[in-house]
Amino acid sequence: EKVSNIEVDNNREVNNIEMRKVNNIEVNNNKEVNNIEMRKVSNIEIENWKKWINIEAEKVNNIEVEK
Repeated sequence: EKVSNIEVDNNREVNNIEMRKVNNIEVNNNKEVNNIEMRKVSNIEIENWKKWINIEAEKVNNIEVEK
């Protein structure tokens, strides 16, 4: 029992440490990649939306003003 308990405890510690390291690296990389991708995508989309909304608003406003 003592030997098996020690082995189990050691395995738990090793597994925990390895999992933490792997998980942390993967999570950090995902966060960085996601942040960079999201920033690029959202910035481009926001800029496009602003332009599109401005064009639509100008068209609508011009038509309404002319009427």
